[in-house]
Parts: sequence; structure tokens; C-alpha cells
Amino acid sequence: MNPKWLVRLDQEVSSYSILVSLVVVALLAGAIERSGLLGWALGLFGSFTRWGIRTGFRVWERCLSWATWWVYLVATLVLITVGALVGHSLPGVSLACAALTLAMGMVTCLAYMFIDIERYEVERGRKAVHNPMKGQDLAPNVARYGHRVGVPLLVAAAAGVIGGFTLLNEGAYETIGRDWYLTEEDSRPGFADFLTYSLINLLSLVDVLNLADSHRLLHAAFVKKGDWPAAVMQAAFRSFFTLILLQQVFASVRQGRLLSETIADFWSPHEPIHDRARNALPQFGAAAIGPILVSLREMTALTKEQRDQLPLVLAAIGPSTIPMLVRHLTDPHEHVRAVAAGALGLLRTGDVAPQLAALVGDPSDLVRTSAVEALGSIAAGAARAERARHIRVRRRSGGRWPFLRIGQPEVPIENPTAVAVAALQQALGDDLAAVRSAAATALGDAGSAAAGAADALAVLLHDADETVRCRAAEALGLVGGSPDALTPGLEDTSAPVRAAAARGLKSLGRRASGAVTRLAELLQDRDETVRTAAAEALNAIGPLSNGATHKLAEGLSSPDTEVRAQAAEALGTVDAPAEHAAPHLVGALADGNDVVRAKAVEALGKIGEAAADVAVPGLVRALRDKDSWVSARWRPRRSVKWVSAGVVPGLVRALGHVNPQVRANSAEALGKLGAAAASRGPRSNGPSPTRTAASAPGRRGGARRHRPAHALDRSAREVRDHGPRPGRASRRGGRRRCVGRPAGRRSGRLAPARSRPERRGEDSGV
Repeated sequence: MNPKWLVRLDQEVSSYSILVSLVVVALLAGAIERSGLLGWALGLFGSFTRWGIRTGFRVWERCLSWATWWVYLVATLVLITVGALVGHSLPGVSLACAALTLAMGMVTCLAYMFIDIERYEVERGRKAVHNPMKGQDLAPNVARYGHRVGVPLLVAAAAGVIGGFTLLNEGAYETIGRDWYLTEEDSRPGFADFLTYSLINLLSLVDVLNLADSHRLLHAAFVKKGDWPAAVMQAAFRSFFTLILLQQVFASVRQGRLLSETIADFWSPHEPIHDRARNALPQFGAAAIGPILVSLREMTALTKEQRDQLPLVLAAIGPSTIPMLVRHLTDPHEHVRAVAAGALGLLRTGDVAPQLAALVGDPSDLVRTSAVEALGSIAAGAARAERARHIRVRRRSGGRWPFLRIGQPEVPIENPTAVAVAALQQALGDDLAAVRSAAATALGDAGSAAAGAADALAVLLHDADETVRCRAAEALGLVGGSPDALTPGLEDTSAPVRAAAARGLKSLGRRASGAVTRLAELLQDRDETVRTAAAEALNAIGPLSNGATHKLAEGLSSPDTEVRAQAAEALGTVDAPAEHAAPHLVGALADGNDVVRAKAVEALGKIGEAAADVAVPGLVRALRDKDSWVSARWRPRRSVKWVSAGVVPGLVRALGHVNPQVRANSAEALGKLGAAAASRGPRSNGPSPTRTAASAPGRRGGARRHRPAHALDRSAREVRDHGPRPGRASRRGGRRRCVGRPAGRRSGRLAPARSRPERRGEDSGV
């Protein structure tokens, strides 16, 4: 019986018809594209896909975001198991389990796709997880769920979708769709049969099995689709997994391309492009280590900024980079070895100390320097954690059940601090000054753990390189070396070396008491850094002796103005005995140089109440110094000793000084002295001076409103910070004077009445 066809064409006509049909379809597609319908359709499809992904994520966020991947997997397996057990007896329950499992799997897959798209935005630099820069948006979903939504969750969701589709087919077969499937005669398929049906159709193995059956190679009985509902469900099932597979393929290709572009941008000479790539590289994780280090092999030279920044980028990825970095320590390219060593040093992993110690003898200067710096970081970190590390090792070696460890050999654990210190001590004899300097700095960072290297550091104090001598002097103090070894450094011709030796003695504390005399002499050094370092060292060692104080005070009689000023400053900086330092400083208040007088005023203010009886008369005269900035240098401490020495009247008179800083300091001093100053002030013309000074007129010609002393203190700070208020000015005796309020009225309110000659003399002198 010949079948009837609607249209029947012979071979020649059929070939031309097919070719013409293809041309017509191509022309029709071009016309649709030119008209914009194709772009509109693709845009509509993209919008629908994005809406679906976003909606799936919102549903997952509301219902399933609390579950980790293993909790989700357990819940899915429970539902699939229940549905499989009741598939024949209660198909309705099986369909409910199928619907719930499919919904959970689909929304979880969509949530993974949503988070992965946002991760791409972060890697691209358009968004940031924390601290977004200018032009970046925040990626809150990655920050909140990024640690939970990963490949394990995607695999669990895919298994849930497959199990749910299996239960759906089994439930449909048991209820309304028995004719939708083709099975062997007299057989009732179960959960395993429909699971096989789902997998072979998903993996396209059904075509292979049909081919083997047609060639009589293999005959396998399995469930096949029969009617169109089964075909529709199968097509939807395969389309969903195809979408997920394509998304993963595109994401992998996109990430690899983006990584290569970001590495190329890192080497860009343009600073904005370089900074963006530097911030984006840690987002790629450990997968970026290999490509970054391989790109180094193509670089003929590295700038200092690149050498410093690249280890920071690799270390920012985290400890997962350590195995790969260790493997690259033996790379034939010197830049790769140097960067790998620098990154390991920033990670401060003590277990890699032996591998880094082997690089101390590397032929490359750059590699040796990086290895020494890395060993210093490891030694500094390991020295702080050494005690805790030993406790953990002892607990691990004993254990709760010691009899289970009988016969097991004990593995010796190498101390990373000892390994690092030994390698650094070896590096002190390197031919390159930069390596010796870095080794000395690293030993200093190790602290007392590197005490055995003190003799080697003392030898470097005579090195030809100035930087090496500085680093060796500082390190010698940090490791706890001998003060006698550091004292010759105070005689060095280089000022930085003398300052470094003083800082080293400061680290030794009271152990360096034998160097006090020489440090006191350095307080008059020409270099400011040396003077500062010597003063800090003397404060750390302890108070000056009487002999050292007298020797330092001899500088006040030097013919050199700068030496006299430095001696006055030094006596106030160090903790000198007040009864020996104060008389010399009071004598310096009459010096002909204003700088010397100002330094003496500052020093007397710092010495404290022990020198009040000797210092106050001279300081009161200093308040009326012919150079007002000298008067502004003194600010007394809060002490009753100053009150008893008679400083209050001078402070009250200074409230009318032409210099606003002097007025502010005087008001603040009176506020600090408080009630004690009020009881000592003159009372001949009314209220006490501090109380009167603390009062302010309510309005011109009206009653006065008294303010407490702390208000005066606060107003004095405002004057000091913001300067005097603008007002009218006049000239008397060649000096500018603020006359915002009549001088006589202000004088009458703040201080007792004085004779005209006294006021005239103060105006001309102050």
C-alpha cells in the first residue's frame, strides 16, 4: 500500500526546492533583522531571562537562603526518598514531592546564576564587595551570600532537579499518563527506570542505545517517550539544563578572558588602569596565581612599585596561594622567585622558612633581598607566637590516648624562628649593602629571639655603608645587645648613624646608663634628629645625674647662640634634676638672644613644681619680655607651688598683654590654678583677680554676670585657636594695641589700680 503525500516531488525538483527555501529563509531573516524585529525579539527574550533569574533569586533568598549546601542536599534526598517509596501506592504524594524538589532545585540554580553575574561585575571592577570607590556600586548580594552560593550548592540543586523530574514522570505514569510512555510488555516501571530515562535523555545516550539496538549489538529495555506530553516535559527538562550548562561555559570563558585582560592592565603604565587591575586581581582567587607568575617571565625589568605591589596582590588572595608560591621558589626566572618569596613573607607562614632560607645564597641580588625581607617578617611573627606554638605541639604529641601512639616515630618540628635567624645572620656577610641592611632590619624585628646575632651586628657598626651602620645600630638595641658595643656609634661622623645609635640605646633602657654622659653631650648636637634621639634615649634610660646636668648647663655659657638655645631646650626635654637645672635656666632668661630666652622659658615650664621657688621670679619678668613671642612660650602647670611662689599677680597683669597668645596662656593658667589662685590674688581694689577676670559684663553700663573659671579656660582656648577678635587699633609708643575696649576700664576690671608711670613702662616694654 503506497502512502499518500500532500505534495510529492522528484529528486531534481526536491533539491532545487530545498535550496530555494533556504534562500527565502535567509532573505526573510535579513529583512527581519533590518526591520529591527530580530533585535526586539532577542531583547525581549533577554529581558524575560533576566526577570526569571532575578525572580528565582528573590524566591531563594526568601525561602532557602538560610540553608548551606549540605543542608539543602540532605533535604532534597529526603524528599526524593519519600517520593520513591510511595510512588506506586500514593502517587499523589510522589507528585507533591516532585513539585517541591523541582521548585527548590530550579530557584537554587537561578540564584547561583544571579550571584555569578554579580561576581562578574565585581571582577570587572564595576562593583565592589566592600568600600566601593568612585564610580563603583556596592555588591550586597555577593557580600551576603557569596560564601554560601558556590559550585557545591549548584551540584546539589542539579541533583534535586534530576530527582524531581524522575518523580514527576513516575507520578504521571501512575495517574494520568500511562499512555505517554513506551515500555516493555507486562512490565511496570519504577523509580530506577524513570531515573534511567531522565539521565539517558539528558546526556543524549538514547540515540547511542538505539543505534546499538539497530545493529543488533545491544538490546536494552528502558522507558521511552510515547505521547506529546512526555516529549514536552523532556524538552523543557533538557532546555533548563542546557541553559545552566551554557551559563557555566560562558562564565568559564568570560572569567579566563577577563583574567588575562586584568593581568595585562596590571602592567599598564597608566596609573588609573593599573590601580583598577591591582584591586581586581585578588577577586579571582588562587586561580590567578599561575597566570600572574607566568606573565612575569615576559617582563624584562620591573619597577620598584611593581615589585612592591605584586606580592601584596598575591598575599591578599589568602593562604590558599602558599603551595603554588612554594613551587615557584625554584622558577628559573629571578622576578618570579623574588615575587613568590615576597608574597610568602607577607603571609608569614613559618613552615616555608627552610625554603626561603635556601634563597639567601641565590645568585640574584633581587631574590636575596626579597628572601631576607620575607625571613624577617616570618621571624617577627613566629617570635610572638612561639610560646603558643610549643604548647600546641606538646598537646598534640601527647594526646588523650598515648597508648595509641606507641611505635609511631616522632616527627621533629623545626623552629621557624631559629631557621630564619640563622639564615639572616648568614646574610649579614653578603656582598650587597642592600642585603646586609635588610638582614639587620629583619634581625631587629625578630627581637630577643635574635640575641645570638648581636656580635655580628656589632661588626656591622664599622661597615663602609652608612645605611648598613644605621640599621645595625637600631637592630643591636632591639635584640638586646651590649651597650658598650653601641656607644662607639655615638662618635660616628654621620649624623644618621649617631641618631640610630641613640635609638638603639633607648631600646636597651636602664641597661644603657653608662652612656648617659655621652648622650647628654649629644643634646647639643648640630643635627636636630640627633638631639631628638638623644633626648628620647635619656628619658628611657632615666634621670640625668648631677654631673651630667652641670655639664649640659655649661652649654648655656657658650659663645654660639645655637648651642645656648640647644642646651636650654635639652634641659627642659630630659628629666634633669630641677634643683640643678633651674638656676642655669633662670640665668638664661637674661640672655641677649630671643631664641635662647624662649627655649629657657619653655624648659622652666616643663621642669615642674620642684623649681617653682627659683623659676617664678624670672618667669614673671619673662611675661614682660621685650619680644612678645618669648612671653607666649610659657604655660605653667596645674600646681599650688606656682601659686605660693607668687605667679598670680604677673598672670593677672599679662591679661592685658598686646599678644593674644600671652593673654590666652595667662587666662588658661589662671583657670588651671583655680581657687588657689583666687586666694593668693591681691584684693585692694575689689574682688579677687581670677574671679574678676572670669566675669564678663552683661551689657554696657549694666550689672556684671560672673562666669566660672572653666569658662575663662575655654575662652582662652578659643583666643589661641582663632586669634583675637577684630577691633579698632591705635599706636602708643610705636606699638600696635587693640582698643576694642578702653584700656583703663579693662585694667580696672582685671587688676588692681596702678600708677600711670607703671602702666606707661609696661606699655613700652611689653
